[in-house]
Amino acid sequence: MNTVMIDNWSLTPLYYKTLNASTPTNNYLKVCWQNILMAIVLWDELNFIPNKSTKSTNPSVGFATLKEKALYEDTEGVFGERYSLVKSIIREISFDAASSEFLSSVKVGLSEMIGSLGQEELRQIYAIIQRAPHDSEYLSRIRSQPSRRGTFLRTFLYSTISSIQGMSYLPHPIRADLIKQHNLLDRLYNRMLLLNPVETELKQYYEHINKSLGKTAFVCKYPLLYDFIKSNAADMNEELVVAIDIRNEPDVKSFRKSLSLLDVKVNAGNVEALRLALKQIEDLAKQIMSKHNSESVGELQIGLIPPTVNVNFSMPIKKRNNSLNLTFMSRLIDFGIHERFSRNRH
Repeated sequence: MNTVMIDNWSLTPLYYKTLNASTPTNNYLKVCWQNILMAIVLWDELNFIPNKSTKSTNPSVGFATLKEKALYEDTEGVFGERYSLVKSIIREISFDAASSEFLSSVKVGLSEMIGSLGQEELRQIYAIIQRAPHDSEYLSRIRSQPSRRGTFLRTFLYSTISSIQGMSYLPHPIRADLIKQHNLLDRLYNRMLLLNPVETELKQYYEHINKSLGKTAFVCKYPLLYDFIKSNAADMNEELVVAIDIRNEPDVKSFRKSLSLLDVKVNAGNVEALRLALKQIEDLAKQIMSKHNSESVGELQIGLIPPTVNVNFSMPIKKRNNSLNLTFMSRLIDFGIHERFSRNRH
């Protein structure tokens, strides 16, 4: 399925004009924003379960808040542009009558279950939530006993519905901790994890250069795909535009299509298909990296700018039946070597 579930809490960055040091829960919002942009590239559609409230004063409402800001508070046109960009990509999940009835029963059942949790379980939940930044009004609200249970309930709800629908789930960072702590999902696989082998190879490549320089000159602050998106953008709306442009490129569409075929196999329990896909990505990354690691540091001409290597990365990529289309992945690796640390980036 070429759809991913994302919770309203994760959609919060959509109604901030900018994310800076003074923004409440800045670190969490940045992670959520990165996830939104990367998901726009990696999936055809992002689905969410709507909350009943639509008051713009309630940040947890998420996507409904963005729409309201676009309609009633948008003196500069920022939110109107943003809403028009994402409204066909980020969509409310569709339930038929039977599913809606089931959803209601799930909410009741989970609420009763959470109500029966012992103090030790609630203490663990509280410890996770307590790690959130202290300068956020809406996070301070969830530190009260009823709201802590509500946060856990919503986490259970999203986990359950995504599993039933056969969808991957991109949770808010706090909910991700809850899922890991309490094993709410039988598996935590999603497409973003397929980028990890490339990140690992690039990290080793940068460490090799840093070691040769005798200092830590090149360090990655953000995921590779997010760096790729933001490299040609000056603000949040431009980052959205770039992400949408990338998602519409032919090789990215082919990449998503091959990922959808992989998802079907993984959802059917075919772990071997996932292992083969990871190996294909690892082999590509190592194939490209070997062209650089075999060169001496002098030949790489390392200075205060990224290394310049005259290598053509338009290499033919062997594609077996049912294998991933990795042309886009090759472009990401090329970016990681040649442009990731460019001074000319915004």
